[in-house]
Amino acid sequence: MLELNPKITNAGLALPLGTALTHIAFGTGAFDPTGAETTLRAEAFRVPVTTGRSSVPTKLQIGALIGDLDSQGRTLNGKTVGEIGLFAGNVLWAVWSRASGNLFLKSANINHAWAYKLDVSALPPNAVTINVNADQVGMASMLLDHQSDPDPHPAYAFKTAVQSNAFCYGMDIGTLNQYKVNFTPVLTALIDGMIVTFQAASANTGAATFTPNGLAAKPIVGGAHAPLQSGEIVAGGKVELIYHATLGAWALLACSGGALQVPNAQQSTHATNLAQMNAAINAAVSAAINALPNAANRFFISQS
Repeated sequence: MLELNPKITNAGLALPLGTALTHIAFGTGAFDPTGAETTLRAEAFRVPVTTGRSSVPTKLQIGALIGDLDSQGRTLNGKTVGEIGLFAGNVLWAVWSRASGNLFLKSANINHAWAYKLDVSALPPNAVTINVNADQVGMASMLLDHQSDPDPHPAYAFKTAVQSNAFCYGMDIGTLNQYKVNFTPVLTALIDGMIVTFQAASANTGAATFTPNGLAAKPIVGGAHAPLQSGEIVAGGKVELIYHATLGAWALLACSGGALQVPNAQQSTHATNLAQMNAAINAAVSAAINALPNAANRFFISQS
C-alpha cells in the first residue's frame, strides 16, 4: 500500500475539528506544496471517498475508485498524475505533489481502486473523520472483476511473455538485404546493448541493414565487426542481433542455418576464418616446395 504524507493546507488547518473528508482529486501538476494552496494546479479528475478507516489515532486509510470519467465528464485516461488533493467539501484540506516527478499514468478502460494511508500526526488524535459512501457491493464486484481480468495490469509483463521473448521477437517484413521488423510494444529508440530476434524472410546476398519499428536503418556487421558478405543470414533463419552504439550498427550474434563470420584467430584454440586458413595452407605449400634440395631432385612429368 502506498503511504502518502500530504501537506495540510492553511485552509485545512482552519477547518473545525471533526470535519469530514469527502473527495479525492487528481491533477497533472508537479510541485512542492507550501500549504498555501486552495486548489490543485491542474485538476483533471475528482471522485468521492468510497472507503476509509482509522486503524490508529494518527493514521487514516482512504479509498476511492478511479474510472474513465468523473461526475463532470472529465477523464484521466492517458494522463500522468502528479498531484493529489484531499477535499472536505470544496475546501482543499491537504495536497500531495512533488516537483521531482509524477506518480502514475492512468490507462483507458481500466478501473483502479486506490487506497491511501495518511499520516495526520500533526493533528490532535481523532480530530479527523471520514465521510464514507460505503459501496461494499460495488467494491467487492470491482475486486472480482480485477481478479478475473486476463490482463489487469497492462503496464506489467506476464511471465509467459518474458519466457517466450514476445516483446523482442518478430517477423521480417523487409526487402532483400534490408531487414525490417515491427515489435510490440514499439521500440522508440536504439539503446546500446539491446538484443532483438526475428525470422528472416530472405537470405542476404551482401551487406545488409536492419530497421526496427521504422527507426533509422543501421548496418548489420558480423562477429568480426565487418560488413556481411553473403549467406550469414538465410531465409527462414532465426536471427539474433545486438545493437552496438559505438559502431552505430547491429552485430549479428547468430542466425540458425547461416554462415558465421569470425575474426582472425589469435590463439591455438580459436576458430579460423577461410581467408586465414587459405593463407596458412599457401604458406605451408610454398615452404615445402622451397625445402626441396634443388630443381634436379624435383619430380617432373614429361611426355615419353
